[in-house]
Amino acid sequence: MRFGIEHFAQARLADQAGSMCQPQLRMTTSKLPVELPLHWFAEDDWRGTIIHAADKHGHVLASVTVNEEVRGYLLGVRRVPAFHGKAQRYMRRNWRVRLYRDALAALMSAWRG
Repeated sequence: MRFGIEHFAQARLADQAGSMCQPQLRMTTSKLPVELPLHWFAEDDWRGTIIHAADKHGHVLASVTVNEEVRGYLLGVRRVPAFHGKAQRYMRRNWRVRLYRDALAALMSAWRG
């Protein structure tokens, strides 16, 4: 869908007038095997799935990147390297659920601590 300059100008005028509050547009994903806490959101990226911990005002406080191809996660928004000796391996049945559950637990401990 293509927006013309008229649509852009109308939206800008509406923002300046304060008559309408536009919600922030975020890329979201629906493929998560776990449920996120309130105000948290996830988005797909070239690095994998990024889960953001946000406060009630929408400010991102912490993030975790989950990559299903390498079956791992890292705190922050960065590329997840392939398996290394200290990381836990996610295999067998329900590995996706365990991967995301562990990533959320690490994010919650980093966010609160």
